[in-house]
Amino acid sequence: MKVVFVNTDIGHDTSLDYITLYKTYDVKDVDTFFSLELGHNVTLYSIKMDNKRTGNRNARLFITLEEFRNKQIEKILL
Repeated sequence: MKVVFVNTDIGHDTSLDYITLYKTYDVKDVDTFFSLELGHNVTLYSIKMDNKRTGNRNARLFITLEEFRNKQIEKILL
């Protein structure tokens, strides 16, 4: 699955190192777990970051490539 980093405000700190705004990333793996600290499920995408290493980032920071394209088309049409 391809996703685009859009830096959505997720309400808590997360590492944004080695990822670029509006860049497309391939999701290699998806992991979901319950966070006691946050009180809800957290989904992490395993992606190949800009430094060529694989890292986990919160899925809420991304949208699918299709969603991103649709939003861009909507901006043009408005």
